[in-house]
Amino acid sequence: MTTYIEENFNKSLEKLSTSSKELSSNDQYHLWGLYKQSTVGNNNEDFPKNSSLRKKVMWEAWKDEENKSKLQTMKEFSEYISKLNI
Repeated sequence: MTTYIEENFNKSLEKLSTSSKELSSNDQYHLWGLYKQSTVGNNNEDFPKNSSLRKKVMWEAWKDEENKSKLQTMKEFSEYISKLNI
């Protein structure tokens, strides 16, 4: 059974995917971290030592959300989308 938080998260994903609004890099990475924690859980991947700066920042954004629950990060994702007026 889908919860209200999960439904709101899915609606927020849809809004984001259809939005033409330009997001700052910080906003993009923060949303990425919340999304990954919501859909995968804790980041157990090794730090991407020999990768691009972008991949390292994405890894860190996900790691920043560590130990938060799926529902908590789904809620934070939806609230952040609302804050950005998407």
